Amino acid sequence: MKTIILNSGFSCSEDFYLRVKNQILEVVPIIRRDHPDIKWTVEMLCGELFWDELSDGQCRAAGNCMVDLVESGQVPFVNVPRTGRNPYSLQYQFKNTG
Repeated sequence: MKTIILNSGFSCSEDFYLRVKNQILEVVPIIRRDHPDIKWTVEMLCGELFWDELSDGQCRAAGNCMVDLVESGQVPFVNVPRTGRNPYSLQYQFKNTG
């Protein structure tokens, strides 16, 4: 099992990273068409069935994967700015392609 280092310095298995990415990309066409202006959490994007199977640690890892996917442009989302000490976003919106 290959481990990858994310932009944030966290690591996860390549398999897990790709599972998160594929879960998100699978819903993009549907939500882009029907709900383009909603703020999304990683949990919402991954879906309840996928999310409920994750441990607490895996949920945090999925969040770190999302940060990496957004920063590397692999998913069509941007961070919704967050106030406070923690710089990592908890919500995302579609990139403005206008």
